Amino acid sequence: MKSALSNYSRCNADNLTFWYDKDELVAMVGLSERDGLVWIHSLYISPIYRKKGYCYSLLDYTTLLGGIRLSVRKTNKIAIYAYEKYGFIRYDEDNIYYQMKLKEDTL
Repeated sequence: MKSALSNYSRCNADNLTFWYDKDELVAMVGLSERDGLVWIHSLYISPIYRKKGYCYSLLDYTTLLGGIRLSVRKTNKIAIYAYEKYGFIRYDEDNIYYQMKLKEDTL
């Protein structure tokens, strides 16, 4: 299956990956390792590129690289909805964040 982001140039810097349309940032994701697990620590889509399915392409990309955990602000309802639709579930929380993991992750 062709990624919705495959029409854009991609570059990596440390633990971040960026997609550009010429000189304009389209999207960005960041991964980090914590306690032996790969966490999605950032996921951003530029406003003019939102609502085009890129979120799921970014999640496909990150999960292929092992990203199975993330934290999301409880107030970010749109992101929570997208992550749950993709297959993440809430497994812990604090006052500000939900911690989420892919359903298949049993750790």
